[in-house]
Amino acid sequence: MKTYPFLFLFIATICLLSCGQNTDLPETENFYGNVIDTLNVQTATEVYASLESSGSTGAKLEGRILETCSKKGCWMRVAVEQDTVMVMFKDYGFFVPTSGADGKKTYMEGTAYFDTITVAERQHFAEDAGKSPEEIAAINTPEYTLSFEAEGIIIVE
Repeated sequence: MKTYPFLFLFIATICLLSCGQNTDLPETENFYGNVIDTLNVQTATEVYASLESSGSTGAKLEGRILETCSKKGCWMRVAVEQDTVMVMFKDYGFFVPTSGADGKKTYMEGTAYFDTITVAERQHFAEDAGKSPEEIAAINTPEYTLSFEAEGIIIVE
């Protein structure tokens, strides 16, 4: 029986070189909540189509962070295409940075749904975001919005 030491060495070298490499992830590793990848990202149009047939849908979205909660990092508003999505975190189980994330690209995976944010909630979020008392007082109508309960987030540096 012949052995092929060079073949074995070649295969072992390839395996060692490829170990630990995951090309599905962005170069940064700023993960919050569950570790997710950037594959199979949906458009807002695709998510809206899914929501028409049910009240909520599993989704993976890409967008730009508009603002985060400056007190605890317990929510963020994200621009996804022409929409603004209110993002909360599943079971209040993780938080994002309270500053420095605005304008950064983000990927989020979880559940999308439509929700009405009451005046009191909007004022609370405005306070969390560091808005002035005048800006908070000017909020006097509820907002119907695309909302998202994230199980995992990536913030790209």
